[in-house]
Amino acid sequence: RPRMRSSQLQVLQGVLAANSTSESMLFFVCSHDPTRSTADPQLGKNAEWCEDAVQVDLPAVTCGELVERFGAPAHVKVDVEGADQSCLESLLWTTEGVLRASLPRSLSVEAAAGHAGHHDVGITLTLLETLERAGYRRYKYCRQAAFNPPFWGGHLASSGPFGDAATDWRVGLRWRSAAEVAQDFFAAAEERLAGRFVAEWFDLHAALPLQSSGSR
Repeated sequence: RPRMRSSQLQVLQGVLAANSTSESMLFFVCSHDPTRSTADPQLGKNAEWCEDAVQVDLPAVTCGELVERFGAPAHVKVDVEGADQSCLESLLWTTEGVLRASLPRSLSVEAAAGHAGHHDVGITLTLLETLERAGYRRYKYCRQAAFNPPFWGGHLASSGPFGDAATDWRVGLRWRSAAEVAQDFFAAAEERLAGRFVAEWFDLHAALPLQSSGSR
C-alpha cells in the first residue's frame, strides 16, 4: 500500500490488445482458475481450457502503450495467455514499425513444452525470432517446475528469478545463443509428450548484448 500511495506501484484494469484500434475488448474470466483468464476467444470459449468462463468488457491497452506511458522497464515478464506475440511486438516496436529507442535490458516470455505437440514449439520459435530481430542475443530456457513443482500444491506460484539470476534448465546461470536454446524447445516438447514432464511450463529469458545499455 505505501508504494501505491507514492505511485511506485500502479494497478491498471484493462485487457492487453494486439493493436490500439479498439477502446475496449471482451475478456474471459475463468472463475475457478483466474490464471486461465484470457482475451483469446479460442481459449476463452474452450470448455477444456475453462469450463466456467464469464465474459466481461474491459478497456483495451497494448504493451507498447504502457511503455509510452511509463517508460521502458528494466525487465518485463510476458505471460498473457494467447497474446504474448502481439505484446512482445508492441513492446519492442512502435506502431510505425520502428524499433523503440529504449528497450528492456532483459525480458522473459512464457513458453509451453509439448502441450500442443510440436505446434507450441513453432510459437516459441516465432517469439525467439522476434527477440533476435530486436537485437537480443543472450538467452536462457528456464523450467518453472524447478521453482514451482506441481506437487507443492496450494496457491504457491513462481517462475523463478530473472536477468542474470535466471537459471537455465541445462547450463544454470550461463547465457546461451539463440541456436542453442532453440534445440531445447524440441527436447522439452519430446519430454512432455513422452510423459516425463507433468504440467510443464518454461520461460524464455532474453537479454541485450553486454555492450548495449538498452538505448539505440
